[in-house]
Amino acid sequence: MSTIELVIAAPFESCPFCAQTALFSSVLAMFIVFAVAMHRNAEAMRAGGTGIVGLQRAGSPAKAHKILTD
Repeated sequence: MSTIELVIAAPFESCPFCAQTALFSSVLAMFIVFAVAMHRNAEAMRAGGTGIVGLQRAGSPAKAHKILTD
């Protein structure tokens, strides 16, 4: 009967430290930008305005401008 060894390594263990740092920094920056964008959208929704989806579905710049001015 043979024994199979299961070796689990960290996913980026073979990458240089500077590459790991750059990847971590870029993912962290992405989450920060996402959180800020979601916070601003939530503020607009609470204020009674339309969110980004409403602006995207406006169909034309004139309709989007009307949504923003209302």
